[in-house]
Amino acid sequence: MMRPDVRLFLETAWNLLEEAGHTRASLKQDYGSSVGVFVASAQRLLTADTDGPQHGEIADHASRYFDLCGPSVTIDTN
Repeated sequence: MMRPDVRLFLETAWNLLEEAGHTRASLKQDYGSSVGVFVASAQRLLTADTDGPQHGEIADHASRYFDLCGPSVTIDTN
């Protein structure tokens, strides 16, 4: 189970990587630990009353999913 906003973010990130010609494996192989995830997010879209990643954890969730070891930062845009 995954919250819809998190799933949408991961789908968008996946599409971005595909269009750039990358896979999860190629990112790790070609760039090692130098790939980071930086997310700008409005807290009102990611409320704390639901299960799953909270506002500050969206970038961390994407980093774990894509097995990235670089920086993982979520910026509150409110």
